[in-house]
Amino acid sequence: MRPGAYYRSLVTQHLGIRPGEGWTLDLGAGDGSVFGGARTVSLDTAARRGFVRGDGTALPFRCGSFETVLALDVLEHVVDDRALLSELGRVSAGAAWVSVPSNGMRLLLTGVAHRAWGHVRPGYGREEVEKWGDVVEWNEPAYLALYPVIRVLGWLCPPLTRGIIRLAFAFDKRHTKGDRGHYFCRIAT
Repeated sequence: MRPGAYYRSLVTQHLGIRPGEGWTLDLGAGDGSVFGGARTVSLDTAARRGFVRGDGTALPFRCGSFETVLALDVLEHVVDDRALLSELGRVSAGAAWVSVPSNGMRLLLTGVAHRAWGHVRPGYGREEVEKWGDVVEWNEPAYLALYPVIRVLGWLCPPLTRGIIRLAFAFDKRHTKGDRGHYFCRIAT
């Protein structure tokens, strides 16, 4: 699992974002679902074993198919983010959770990083995200400060990288307020 996805899995556990008893959709799951499990459907644009290949703006599922829907670090990659938000609401029978970078997030070479990650927009303002639902700020000062080290170590020694990420997370969960990290938003459907 990529370092960023691993970090998000720790945040979702801390925030109490868990799969319900019904089916869960992990949209933009990348290299592995945050939840995993037999009742989780992972969807991404790239074909991977065990994943459904699809486009988040035109999901191949019936209305209300999932109790929980996740779209963590997905919207900033999508040109028509409103269509994706609409589809999340359509297929969710319970709640949809999204995370997006704040437009105040800063990394070493921020602009280069956004382009390298395939972002079509550099982030969102809190006011915009509040229109979707309940917002939780996640400032992540330690994770962002250590990000260059985490990226390099992620290739060399994944177990050590996960340990460093857990330390960053332990610090960050005590410093969540601010607009320099990500927003997590619960969209009631």
